[in-house]
Amino acid sequence: MKSLKKILVLLFLFTVTINTFSQVHETGRMLIMGWAFEEKDTSLQTNIAINAILSYVEAAKYQMMSEERYNPSFQIELYRNINFYEPLHEGVFIYINSRDTEDYFDRFIEINFYIRQSNWEILYKLVLNYNNYNWLKNNDESDMWEFILNGEPAYNFFISWLELLRR
Repeated sequence: MKSLKKILVLLFLFTVTINTFSQVHETGRMLIMGWAFEEKDTSLQTNIAINAILSYVEAAKYQMMSEERYNPSFQIELYRNINFYEPLHEGVFIYINSRDTEDYFDRFIEINFYIRQSNWEILYKLVLNYNNYNWLKNNDESDMWEFILNGEPAYNFFISWLELLRR
């Protein structure tokens, strides 16, 4: 009887997992990695997470670049959510998004990160995308986001904040 219950629970969890995974792919958005920085984390855990995030973002940035001297193939944009102020933990969540899975250039990377400022968490989004894609214009929630910076200053803002979290 106990083994039957275990099998049913495992079957249920397997079904939920498959359904969740397929829904993520139908929307085109997939979580690559994420980390919430908490006080109980050790220095080693925190620094390994930071190194992994930095490595992924750097690799994504260079993968999207081309050798075009005067017309770079991709852009970096930084946005702030103007409606999100909740007391949570600082953290980083990286998503890859695609509107058309057949078109390699119709994808972008969203890096959501939460910065603690004055006892509130403010949600920022760093977007790496190809030149022909306007993230704010093509986003259903565009009224929730405020454009802050683009290019290297936007990238450096994210990197500087992440480096401050090292222990």
